[in-house]
Amino acid sequence: MILNTTEFLCVQDKNQFWKSLNELEGRMYWLEGLIMVDDPNYNYPDLNFGIPLMKQRFHGYLPEDWPLWRRGRFIHNHEHGSYTVGRHLSAHESMVYPPLACILWFGFSPWNDAMRKRKLQIGPTLSEASKHGGMGTHHIITPEKLEEWYKELARGTKDLRFSNAYRYAFV
Repeated sequence: MILNTTEFLCVQDKNQFWKSLNELEGRMYWLEGLIMVDDPNYNYPDLNFGIPLMKQRFHGYLPEDWPLWRRGRFIHNHEHGSYTVGRHLSAHESMVYPPLACILWFGFSPWNDAMRKRKLQIGPTLSEASKHGGMGTHHIITPEKLEEWYKELARGTKDLRFSNAYRYAFV
């Protein structure tokens, strides 16, 4: 499994998770992804870097609430993942892992100046070949468009601590 710096693997029971990967007898599993988006109306305390981020930020989208974006990841024991661009699809057969494990993608959380800077610094680093191939073009964005994008996403964000399936990741 390869995660980006804004992605976190969360499991309900770590030992059971590793054990289950063998017991389910598959070679590749899809772990659903939750899209983390700060609620602009929620009064978050300042970040405490001694506490896990998912205990401090818990608004976003469940996988079924945003089917257009696949934000999950694969975990596998193949020599090569045979991924398509973005690593959200693979040529290998896979099984959907139950919601006892998930990926949290903190793409719009915490929504602060550091996150804005991080998102804006990616676009200028894309190669011409990537741009011509249509890869990573969502990273080529102005600060104004980025803020519009966040506000649009923030309108539908909800407190994921109330999700029966994924509550374990936030409490």
